[in-house]
Amino acid sequence: TPSNPKIEYCVSYWAKNITCYWDAEPEMHLQTTYTLHITEQAGHCRRDFGHTRKCVAIQGDHSCGIPVENLFAFYKIKLAAENQLIRASSSEECVHGMSIVKLSPPEITTIIANQSHCFQLEWQLPGDEILSATEAQYEIRYQDVAEMSWTQMNFSAIENGLAFANVCGASPFTNYSIRVRAKYLHDSPFASDWVPFWSDWSLERFVMTSPAVPSRGPALWRKLGPPGADGKREVVLMWKPLHRKEANGKILSYSLHSQRKGQLATPQCLTQALQCTLFLPAREGFTFFVTATNSAGTSPPTKLMVPPFGGPEGKTPSRSLHRGWKETCICEDQLLL
Repeated sequence: TPSNPKIEYCVSYWAKNITCYWDAEPEMHLQTTYTLHITEQAGHCRRDFGHTRKCVAIQGDHSCGIPVENLFAFYKIKLAAENQLIRASSSEECVHGMSIVKLSPPEITTIIANQSHCFQLEWQLPGDEILSATEAQYEIRYQDVAEMSWTQMNFSAIENGLAFANVCGASPFTNYSIRVRAKYLHDSPFASDWVPFWSDWSLERFVMTSPAVPSRGPALWRKLGPPGADGKREVVLMWKPLHRKEANGKILSYSLHSQRKGQLATPQCLTQALQCTLFLPAREGFTFFVTATNSAGTSPPTKLMVPPFGGPEGKTPSRSLHRGWKETCICEDQLLL
């Protein structure tokens, strides 16, 4: 005996329709006509309130939608299938219109980032789909536009409050793409095997978080020349640009200090370049410190010790780069002037 058709699920769309979906049964290999029946009810499917509305699915389609005016009502739903051999109907479903609703995508109205690790956004649902923001639950997802993965969080509006969220855990000086979606929180009297659906995601909005102090100093190395007739040698200090998530902002300058043993540090270079050349007494050892500065502040210093000529590592200046310093392209997106 052929089995009766079965409705898989139905979705109600605000001010549009109720659309139901089903799978074709294996025995429905013949050309089959599917007809969806929906009748508005008085109370919890106690009696019919209006006339039955019908929708005949296009051949090959497994869904059909019927316009309805009131989602705050129960509906009796049934699917009929007919071909040359059989005529069968599904069991009747009693479903409240809002218990299967798919809300329209929210609209992000405001988005600001006045902190380095947080941003705030407000949104609203279009039209009059819900009376209060508390009648829905929300998901917010955001993504560093330079990366692929999304971060997702759930959110519920406070009583009588706006749909507002303060999202923290972001990276400084980062451009984020943000989207929001909503799902109606149906009440227990609507109880059924079906539940509301998440809306589509809102349109993307973008925000740039504020800068923060660089998290570390630049990687520092040196190239040493041989002593000259005046007893001095060329000392070239070089450093690499910080990675984007270390710089935490637009690097405005680098500062290099040198220090003799037992003395205070002396400023040597304040530059936007990635190196500084000095001529210093070859027989003296020096300690160098380099920092990077952006609009939020200055990084911790990176320290490098250079022994005097003739001391450890000091006898072979031509091999002073044996650890493999690799010249870095000073590109516009790395050295932000």
